Amino acid sequence: MKVALITEKTIKKKVSQSLLKNYMGSVILDLEKNNSSKLLNFKAFILISKTILDRKNLSLKKIVGLANKNNIKLIEIAFEKSNLTDEQYQSDAVIHGLNNGTIEVIKKIIDSLK
Repeated sequence: MKVALITEKTIKKKVSQSLLKNYMGSVILDLEKNNSSKLLNFKAFILISKTILDRKNLSLKKIVGLANKNNIKLIEIAFEKSNLTDEQYQSDAVIHGLNNGTIEVIKKIIDSLK
């Protein structure tokens, strides 16, 4: 299964291509860039950020809309503990606060999606 890892600029260094060399079909894309045309051929999106993004974030809204429209799984992962709001999350999973263990969790999620 092809997985798109969508990262914030500040997190991209932690989630490098060399880390994912064993995960064929996985691609790292920038959250800040408009990648919507590149995202149509994936079965899952893993959104990786420093903290869980605000529900009003325009980039997040575009990704959630694209995932819902095309029946694509969306998993949000944050390195640091986040203050979650009472708003309903449209992601399949929200994981945050694992700091150094986050990369291992990402690997296990990708393995489970294969």
